[in-house]
Amino acid sequence: MKKRILFVQNRLSFGGTSSLIMFIVRNLSNEYVFDMFCYEDGATELEKEFIKYGGRIFKDKKLYCSSSLLGKLKQYRLKLFGGIKRVFKKNIKNREYYGVHCFEEFASAYYLRVASRLGIEKRIVHFCNDQKQKRKLNFVAKHLKNKEAQTINKCATNIVADSSNSSSYLLDSTKTRLILDPIDKRFIFSKATPTNLSLTQVGMICDNKNQLFALSVLNILIRKFGLADAKLTIVGPSSDANLSYKEEVERKISELGLKENAFIKPATLDLPSIFNETSYLVFPSKKESFGMVLIEAQACGLQCFSSYAAAKETNLGGVTYLSLYDGPEKWAESIFKSYYSNKGKKVVFDVSRHSSEAIRKEFIKLYE
Repeated sequence: MKKRILFVQNRLSFGGTSSLIMFIVRNLSNEYVFDMFCYEDGATELEKEFIKYGGRIFKDKKLYCSSSLLGKLKQYRLKLFGGIKRVFKKNIKNREYYGVHCFEEFASAYYLRVASRLGIEKRIVHFCNDQKQKRKLNFVAKHLKNKEAQTINKCATNIVADSSNSSSYLLDSTKTRLILDPIDKRFIFSKATPTNLSLTQVGMICDNKNQLFALSVLNILIRKFGLADAKLTIVGPSSDANLSYKEEVERKISELGLKENAFIKPATLDLPSIFNETSYLVFPSKKESFGMVLIEAQACGLQCFSSYAAAKETNLGGVTYLSLYDGPEKWAESIFKSYYSNKGKKVVFDVSRHSSEAIRKEFIKLYE
């Protein structure tokens, strides 16, 4: 009989963490049955695919907290007065699980505590967000984070980080292991190169991903360097919390007269086709845990221009790192010089460390 493992994640979406969950389900469903506990509605097509592999998704929206002040206060209340633990225990106490694999960062502590008390053998917390960036925390948030770290160190059997950026000094290093993110088999080398300079940026449309910066880079390439047919394709989901930022991006496209050069596309599973029509990937994020899209782009042969926020492990030979403090003009100059010399010619990079089989073996080791 297959062992049953429960994922804990707010929802299934087109983001990096959900992509990792779907990779595990697709590649290890012959060995394990996977269920998922979440508290938000996710992407319908991903939820349907998840269930096809034999597992279940169950939701309890009582744990959902908005990004507003009221949402933050609710989150504190749930943490301080045991709300998360009560809701989670109610949902899983009559289910038989071999393992719980949490992707809720430090908040995973509350789920691991319940799993430990219920005698669940394998208790994993998986960090996929940048822990190196210093964040200003109020007294309550700082107190909770320290308590959560203590609980994780006590209750987790394994702590996983997806890059050097993801590991925190608060975590027990003897339990921590690095497992790189896998690359989907869809991302393969292609010689296809567009006739004009074509930039692509992939990620949630939000301030952190910094699409406004990429638009400024495009504008300089057109106005200063004379690349009138240069293009920028912004690919990514948007959320209600970031609606004002998306509107600002759309407004800037109009104000700069870039409606024929800059395009916004929704998140898609068909990124390889977009990469085939791309000269370079741009990645001007302010903070990142890893930056998996850099690996995917290099697998397709793309050279990339990234901020220093991306983890050092993302460079397979094709990433040029630039400081955001240098401003968009420096980025535009660097991109122009590269394009002037090679016209965005695709290059073969070694992505074997991120191969499906290599990462699949890592997760089998983790679970066993």
